[in-house]
Amino acid sequence: MKMITQTANIQVCPSKSMSHRLGICAALADGTSTLENNLDCADTRRTAGVLAAAGAVVLAKGKGACGARKLEIMGIPLGKGNPLYSNDIQGFSCCVGDSGTTCRFLTPVLAAIGISGTRFHVFGSERMDERPIEPLLKVLQQQGCQFEFLGREWHTPFIIIANGINGGRIEIDCADTNQYLSGLLLAAPLAKTPVTIFPTGRRIASWKYVLLTLDAMEMFGVKVVVSTRRKLLDEWAPIDWRKMEEMPKPGYIKFDISPSTYKPSKVSCDADWSTASYFLAAGALGPMSVQVEGLDKASLQGDRVITQILKKMGATIVTDEVCVTAKPASAGELCGVEWDMSSYPDLVPTVAVLGAIAYSGPTKLYGVEHLELKESNRIQAIIQELDRIGATAKMENGTLIIQQLNNIQRANLRNTSVFFSAHNDHRLAMSLSLLELIGITVKLDNTDCVAKSFPQFWEQWDKIRQLMATK
Repeated sequence: MKMITQTANIQVCPSKSMSHRLGICAALADGTSTLENNLDCADTRRTAGVLAAAGAVVLAKGKGACGARKLEIMGIPLGKGNPLYSNDIQGFSCCVGDSGTTCRFLTPVLAAIGISGTRFHVFGSERMDERPIEPLLKVLQQQGCQFEFLGREWHTPFIIIANGINGGRIEIDCADTNQYLSGLLLAAPLAKTPVTIFPTGRRIASWKYVLLTLDAMEMFGVKVVVSTRRKLLDEWAPIDWRKMEEMPKPGYIKFDISPSTYKPSKVSCDADWSTASYFLAAGALGPMSVQVEGLDKASLQGDRVITQILKKMGATIVTDEVCVTAKPASAGELCGVEWDMSSYPDLVPTVAVLGAIAYSGPTKLYGVEHLELKESNRIQAIIQELDRIGATAKMENGTLIIQQLNNIQRANLRNTSVFFSAHNDHRLAMSLSLLELIGITVKLDNTDCVAKSFPQFWEQWDKIRQLMATK
C-alpha cells in the first residue's frame, strides 16, 4: 500500500448520549441550567421537543463547530405548578420520531411528572412502532400509570394517563436495551417513595451507557447508590460505579434512589467517541493517518474501546492531551478481530466493515443479537450490505462472523461503483463510507440519515476524500 504522509485532522460532534441525558436532567431541575457543547441533531431535537411540550423552556444561545450548541433550559414546573396539567387540558403530543432514546427515556419521565391523569400522546416513525418497549410500559403500569394503545398493543403510538410513579421495588428486564433502566433511573427521583431498581434478564445490554446516566444525574445533584453482591445470598455492598469495568450480572446489582430534586447546573458534553470510531477506523485502514480532536481519553463513554479494538487489528494509536491519532498497521494490512460487543452496539457496523476488508480473519463479534432491534435490523442490514461486495457475514448463536475479502475480490472492487442501502440507519451509512478506502465509490440510497446523530459527517468525511485524491 502506498502511504500518504499527510494526516487528516477531524472534528467530531459532542456526545449524543450525554446530550440527551443532560437535557433531561436540566429539564427536571428546579431552575435554569446551561448546557455548553450540547449536540444539535435530529434525535436530540426530538428530546428537546418533548421536554418543551411538557413545560420546559429550551433556548438555543449559539452554535459551535460540528453540531455543538449552547442551550439554556428552564426546568419543567412540577406538580400543580405546571398550568399544562390542569383539568381542562386534554393532553398534548410528544413526537419521538426515530429516536429510541427519546422514547424510552422520556416515557417514564412523563409518567413521573404527570398528575391527576395527565395525558401524554407518545408517537413516532413506522420503525419506532416496531421496536420493543413492552417491559418498560408494564413496569410503569405497575407503578400506577394507565395506557391507551392507538395501534399494536404494548408499542407506540400510545397515550400515557399519568399520575406520577409510586416507587418501591422495580424489576426491569434489560436484556434487549439498557434504555429501560436509564429511563427509570432518570424518573426515579420524582417518585412518591424511595425506589430500588433490580435489573433482570440474562444481561444488561450496552451496560456502559448506564454509567453515562448515573454521571449525568450526579452532575445535577442526584445521587444513586449502586450496590452489588458476589453471591445471591450475600449482603448488598455499595460500590463506586465509576470504577466498574465489567458488565454486572442481573441479580447481583441494584440501584437505590431517594425522592430528590434535580439542581440547576452548568455542564458540558465531551466529544462523541461513537462518531470518532469511523474516522479512527479510516486512519487504521490508511493510506493516511487520521487525527481526531477533543476526545476525552478518560471518558465514561464505552465506545472509547475502539482504540483497543483497532490496536488488536494491527493499527497504531497515539494519544496526547488534545487528540487521538490512528495510523495504519505497520505492514499496511489489518487483521480480523474477536471482541465482545455487548456493551458497544454502535461500534458493531464499524468493526464489521473493517473485518470484511481486513487482510486476515475472520472477525467474530459476540453479544450482538440485540442489534436486530435498532433503527434497522442492524444485523441483517450488515449481512446484506457486505454481501454486495462479496464478503460473507452470518449470525451464529448471538455472534456475528465476518469472512474477509480475498485478494482477487479486493482487486476487482478497486475503481468500481457499488450501490448500498443505508436502511435509514445512520450508523450503517457512516460505516459503509469506510469502503471508499479500498477504492470503491460508495453510492448510498440515503446520505441524509446521518442527521440523526451527526449532520456534519460528510463535511468531515470530505477531508478523508481529499487526501485520498492526492495519492
